Amino acid sequence: MLAVKVYLEKENRDQNFLKELSKIAERIGGDSKETMSIVSDNSTIEIVSGNQNSLYEEDAEIVVEVLVKKKLYLSKSDFKEKVFKELSNLDG
Repeated sequence: MLAVKVYLEKENRDQNFLKELSKIAERIGGDSKETMSIVSDNSTIEIVSGNQNSLYEEDAEIVVEVLVKKKLYLSKSDFKEKVFKELSNLDG
């Protein structure tokens, strides 16, 4: 599972930002086995991607997901570049 939450007021989301956000969503979406959800309101956009079936792949009684929160403080001009860099670091 991967979740990215962007805090940006709706009136500040220009076409260039939305285009870059779309590329980030494609990157997060991964392969066709992943399910992705994008939720937005007036101040945030959240992209969540994960494989729902992974909960049942292991022979376990309990499934635990551990999420690590990291905040990035960016300008709109380096938004896509910096987020892609962080996503690449997650890939190992």
